[in-house]
Amino acid sequence: MKAEGLKNRALAYLIDMLLFIIVILICTTFLKSNQNVAVLNLELDTINELALNHEISINTYLNRYADIMHNLDQEKVMINLINCIFIMGYFVMLPYFFEGRTLGKKILGLKVKRRDGELLMLSDLIIRNLIINGLGFMLISLCILYIAPSMIYFIIATLLGILQILLVIVSVFMVIYRKDNRGLHDVLSETMVVREK
Repeated sequence: MKAEGLKNRALAYLIDMLLFIIVILICTTFLKSNQNVAVLNLELDTINELALNHEISINTYLNRYADIMHNLDQEKVMINLINCIFIMGYFVMLPYFFEGRTLGKKILGLKVKRRDGELLMLSDLIIRNLIINGLGFMLISLCILYIAPSMIYFIIATLLGILQILLVIVSVFMVIYRKDNRGLHDVLSETMVVREK
């Protein structure tokens, strides 16, 4: 059986992401505004300007940049936790209980199913989302945020971010060019996105 092509999957994902952004914006408006974030962003602007004007060395710039980004991520930890919770709820639990459908997939008449025809398992959906929605990147980043020193955290988070982007690109190209239209997240989780009958 052939999986659905990129166009309808991308449109369903766009609908899901629009909903995701709306929910995140609503949730974060109830969080108390943090003055530290504004101060850190101002510091970031200052060191960027100093680096552009060659007033600080690249080593000083990288160390200070890593410190600021580490502190910013610590200040935004609640937003990242909300992101993880929503990804788990919307992209894992919802399809688990609603036969492989999110709102976007339901609107476009698509669903995720196991390749072998068995019922979807939570592990299938978690594996998909570790790759396609960056859940793995977010969870690892959250885990090392308070453990690793700022430079180590910055290097690991940057490498994980690059890896996440590459995994998504590989998945998109696989959906486009594989005969069965399955992305990396589909192959690793033994799932596929199909049109409902």
